[in-house]
Amino acid sequence: MAALVREYGEREGRVGVHGMSQGSRSVAIPQAVQIAFELLEAGNLQKAQTILLQILEVEPDHPDALHLLGIIGLQAGDFERAREAIAKAVDLEPSNPYFLNSLGNACLKLNRDVDAESCFRRSVALAPEYFEAHNNLATALKRLGGLEEAERSCRGALALQPDYAEAHNNLANTLFEMGRLEEAEQCCDRAVALKPDFAEAHNNRGNVLWKLGRPDEAEPCYRKALVLRPDYAEAHSNLGNALFDMGRLEQAEQCYRRAFALKPDYARPYCNLANTLLKMERVEEAEQNYRRAIALQPGYSEAHGGLAVALRTLGRLEEAERSWRRALELKPDHAEAHSSLGSTLFEMGRFGDAERSYLQALALQPDHAEAHYNLGLALSHTGRLEDAERHYRRALELKPAFPEAHDNLGSVLSHIGRLEEALTCYRGALALKPDYAEAHSNLIFVLDLLEHCDTPEQQEERRRWYVQHGRVFGHSASPHDNSPDPARKLRIGYVSADFRRHSAYYIFAPIIRLQHRSAFEVICYSGVKNEDDATLVIRESAHWWRSTSGISDESLAEQIRSDRIDILVDLSGHSAGNRLLVFARKPAPVQITAWGHATGTGLETMDYFFADPVLVPESERQYFSEEVIDLPCCICYEPPEYAPAVSPLPSLAGTPLTFGCLNRIEKISGRILGLWAQILGAVPNSRILIKDSRIEDSGTREQLLRRLAGHGIGRERVCLLGPSPHIEHLKIYGEVDLALDPFPHGGGVSSMEALWMGVPVVTLVGSTTPSRLTASILTALGKQDWIARSDDEYVGKALDMAGDLPRLAHIRKELRTCMAGSILGDVPAYTRAVESSYRTLWRRWCERPRP
Repeated sequence: MAALVREYGEREGRVGVHGMSQGSRSVAIPQAVQIAFELLEAGNLQKAQTILLQILEVEPDHPDALHLLGIIGLQAGDFERAREAIAKAVDLEPSNPYFLNSLGNACLKLNRDVDAESCFRRSVALAPEYFEAHNNLATALKRLGGLEEAERSCRGALALQPDYAEAHNNLANTLFEMGRLEEAEQCCDRAVALKPDFAEAHNNRGNVLWKLGRPDEAEPCYRKALVLRPDYAEAHSNLGNALFDMGRLEQAEQCYRRAFALKPDYARPYCNLANTLLKMERVEEAEQNYRRAIALQPGYSEAHGGLAVALRTLGRLEEAERSWRRALELKPDHAEAHSSLGSTLFEMGRFGDAERSYLQALALQPDHAEAHYNLGLALSHTGRLEDAERHYRRALELKPAFPEAHDNLGSVLSHIGRLEEALTCYRGALALKPDYAEAHSNLIFVLDLLEHCDTPEQQEERRRWYVQHGRVFGHSASPHDNSPDPARKLRIGYVSADFRRHSAYYIFAPIIRLQHRSAFEVICYSGVKNEDDATLVIRESAHWWRSTSGISDESLAEQIRSDRIDILVDLSGHSAGNRLLVFARKPAPVQITAWGHATGTGLETMDYFFADPVLVPESERQYFSEEVIDLPCCICYEPPEYAPAVSPLPSLAGTPLTFGCLNRIEKISGRILGLWAQILGAVPNSRILIKDSRIEDSGTREQLLRRLAGHGIGRERVCLLGPSPHIEHLKIYGEVDLALDPFPHGGGVSSMEALWMGVPVVTLVGSTTPSRLTASILTALGKQDWIARSDDEYVGKALDMAGDLPRLAHIRKELRTCMAGSILGDVPAYTRAVESSYRTLWRRWCERPRP
């Protein structure tokens, strides 16, 4: 407005005099223009416009009237008409710097930034002392990405007018976008000092403080802006951002809703609200608001990215991929979006595509810690563990306080047998993030593999897990109103992320399939993200199927209560993808852990643990939080229909006697390697065959060979095999004469597979539940003489069997029949035993006194 005052002060004497009517008197056009200007300055736009239109009726090409009419249009929000009027004024007086400045402002309002820049440059060229035009040129340049030149223009304006608050504010915005936040803060401070009622400067000061990670200081800045301008939609939205960062999500939600209530076509608060709703696990609402933001601003890259996150959370991965790709079309150099697209592709099982996305992110931003971490995940899942380790370590160099990277580095180290290092990583993750339940479960998993950990220590860590992560939910669990009828049909819920081709599938899938439908209704809660043919088999065996991927623990617990589950069965324990925090909320009257990671959970809300007297002896049951319920065996086994026939004993054909271990290599401890070295040393020309998918990685392979060599087992005595299709995996037993169980974690399904393929297994019983798993199987099979209770006995039993090839050949011929006739292979009988236990445990609940 100051420029307008100068403009009309200068022009008054040279405007031609024409008569016109104003009420009952006639005034000259210069006087009429001056009256219109004063009305405009006073905020009386309607009267000013009426006078200007009267002037233009008399003199249609009056430049001042056209210019002022355009200014009124700008203030009224009619930007296109404003531009047209001012453009006519410029056509009439192309050398008028004030008209050009106003035309530039109109172009800015219409997002015609290139045109705006041209107008401001012409204005500055005509009037180098015109500081407002310098400042406006900075705005146009900033919007066009010319930040350095924008800074020069701001400083040019301030050189002409040092106390120009608007230019200090504009310079702050420019420096903000350049990442020079401390300088931007100083400029904001100067702007509000010069003009304390400058709402925009208070808002921008809040933005700088928020970006500096000081949301608590940003909050009062936004609130000051809103005191000055209660209808300031942008400040409401920005206040929401500060509150979001401080965890005050409900208040943030209110701010965003206020912002778009004031400005319904303002896309940003819809996107910010969606981010908040996503954080509050209101994912469906978040999706709706991302879509509203995109409808208002189709080129809003961040909204497309947020929508992708919501869709991924909802398990709609193909849609999420499309949203990420749209975000990248709009902003191809956005490293974060490339990394996030990779994470979606990773969840879809497209590990190669995911790897390429992560590499693209790192090409754009080599120091992107999350992209290194995500690339580590992809490499780990494709068996390239050495490369995965390198990228996890790089992520931690860039971001030491990165609990997820500590956790997943621990998993890689665990997979290759570096257990103590893995334990350190998990403890590091928990030190950074004490509520990190997944890392704590991974730590528990490693404790089961360590020789020096006994049952009390293992179970105590499980109890700590519950105290740290789950007890708060258990204490607040409400009573169940399921009908206490002991004889009625029961609803059994099974919870697992392994309803797919997975080793545990061959244990629990037949039980689910063979349950009596007249007595039991089966509901499966599946966390499988990439379903396969095995998923379909289980789905068809269930009465109801619930996909749980992306569903919060609280929501899933509510769903289970709504489904009125009577007995809820955990099939994961502390293994990957577990939902123990659902069980901590006690959504079902009776809760059981069984078959998956069958070593106990530590949950006070887990009522029972299905085991057997060998797996958990009576003397050790005191350490478990669950009551141990004995089945005929802790697990049963149904072989795949494609299992090959048992082959003849390979050493009878003249090949070297082959010992085999087709278990995960992290189960192979230094102690057991020493025993294997003794066995191989006592059997000339014998060899050890070790098979695990991780061996495909050259670094892992070499590390294992070095470990073996350290115990005196040379490379020439070792056959290492990597991953293969399951049928080929089973065929490998045709090359094995005798299986050697690892220690201190014995085989489960791997022992069952060896036995089914006719290969006897020698096992060493220890003091922990994992060390007794194969012993439990062999006891149910009636082969207790294959169970050793000391190192010497383990070596002795292996040598006795290896020295009697006819005996091994006989065992090989009879073992499958023996197994099929035992409770291990009689899945229908095993299932009846499970059903009997369900009914007994349900009856117990029904007999409990009611409040």
